[in-house]
Amino acid sequence: MISSTRYNGKIFGDFRKALENEKGLSHLIVFDVCNTLFYSNTTLDFIEFVLRNNKANLRLFLFFFINKKVSPLFWILLVVEKCAVDNLIRNLSITLLKGISKKEIYYFGKRFVKEYLPSKAIPQVHDMLRQAIGAKAEVYLISDSLDPVIKPLAENFCLNYMAGELEFRDESFTGRLKPFKEKLKRVDKMREAAGYKRVTAISDNKSDRRLLETVDAGYAIVHKKRDRTFWQQSASLKQIWLG
Repeated sequence: MISSTRYNGKIFGDFRKALENEKGLSHLIVFDVCNTLFYSNTTLDFIEFVLRNNKANLRLFLFFFINKKVSPLFWILLVVEKCAVDNLIRNLSITLLKGISKKEIYYFGKRFVKEYLPSKAIPQVHDMLRQAIGAKAEVYLISDSLDPVIKPLAENFCLNYMAGELEFRDESFTGRLKPFKEKLKRVDKMREAAGYKRVTAISDNKSDRRLLETVDAGYAIVHKKRDRTFWQQSASLKQIWLG
């Protein structure tokens, strides 16, 4: 059986070769963020970061009660989420930031990117990001994560981005997100508007499978061996094995 190192070496080589061959073409390259560029669910990790640093002890207790597997409530919510309400645990967690000012949330977003995320970077995918930037491709970060996190992250790389926007009223967070159009629709709209000759997408997210199948080159970041069979159902996809 081929080793992960040898297999990934070929995939990374193909990625570099494609960038070299397509220099001068209008090329859009889309990167997911959570567990693609970083070993982090940046939404939940950011919420915990804010609550800890804001010394919101009661809200932090509720966060653990909602999210930790030792909590009976977590398992109840998980069943409801799988059967009836999409993203229930995530959305309940987001409401714990309700009432915090926009200025403070974005302040903590910058701190989170600077203090928390660097140690969580996935080197192999960051190398792909640097190569894409160096090749003068049009690189976007498109993530379901929160704007206060993705905005400073994108600014660090001088990139454009799309992320989940928080709803504010009188400069305070309402606990709700603005509607977020699914990634495939966003990418299709971008391609149509800008006339990109080639589109590449990199993501670990199983919900992004249709996006990875639709673009010219899709790269699936695979963290667990048992997930390889899921991605192998799409013969056109290239897998990057990180586990």
